[in-house]
Amino acid sequence: MPTTDLDTLDENLEFAAITPANAIDFASILGANAGSFDWLTTGGDRVRAIGSFTYDPGGNPTSGTVTSIGIDLSNDNDYDVVVELIPNADILTLISGHENFLRELFAGNDTFTGTFSTDVQLSGDSMTAVNGETGGTDNFDMVVSPGGDLLVTGDFYSLYAGVTATGGDDTFLINDNSANPITVIGDANSVFQNATLLGGKDIIQVTGVALETFIIGDVVIISGTLVGGDDEITTSGAQDSVYGDAVGGSDPGNNIHGGNDRIYAGAGVDEISGDTAGVAGVFVGGKDELHGEAGNDTIVGDTFRI
Repeated sequence: MPTTDLDTLDENLEFAAITPANAIDFASILGANAGSFDWLTTGGDRVRAIGSFTYDPGGNPTSGTVTSIGIDLSNDNDYDVVVELIPNADILTLISGHENFLRELFAGNDTFTGTFSTDVQLSGDSMTAVNGETGGTDNFDMVVSPGGDLLVTGDFYSLYAGVTATGGDDTFLINDNSANPITVIGDANSVFQNATLLGGKDIIQVTGVALETFIIGDVVIISGTLVGGDDEITTSGAQDSVYGDAVGGSDPGNNIHGGNDRIYAGAGVDEISGDTAGVAGVFVGGKDELHGEAGNDTIVGDTFRI
């Protein structure tokens, strides 16, 4: 089970986005020997792989297995991201593009830890789901310090047309002490037309003194089909927006079947929906259990808007 440590992160990290700022796309070789291989990415970051490698006469790797990775953002001689306990990842896959890098490292059951005061955007398994993919059972144990920000999805960033994927049963333990709104998403950010997401059974707990928190059990933007997972969400922020399954979307072709969620919102001014913020297509609500706790809350069982 690979473990990703963000404790030494001193720059913004964007691994998951339509165009990630820190994409691990190979640009050039910085160093090579039997036990390590260093390369520069197209964005100017340095990556060091530790393992066992062979090379051609030009110094290009021909084979190799990787057991740990260090990522030095901006190539300024300090590792910002350290990935250890890797079960022999293939070096040729890792240097074949950002999508393959993420999937080769994180497609299984992973742990993400760290305390940071920078902006972090990442997904637990891969950036773009492939047809038939199932997310791992991932654990996110993070502390967002003052000045930091977080957008994390448990499994994927996007599902495109023709793809059916299943979210893993992930656990999020996030302590948020920043003054910025953070976003925690159980499975994926976007499900586009003619794509289907089967949500995982996630546990999401956000503690701390955050001013504003957005928590979505399965997906933010839905234009395709969602079968929501049975999630358990607990928050303690001053102002939380919590949706058991999705924020929703305006596409009349979307198809949402809500999961059976349990939501416990902390004291504060909260907006809570058992399923979505809004829907435009087919919608079947789940059997949810909602607790507003103290504060002036707005709570609906299924959706705010149809």
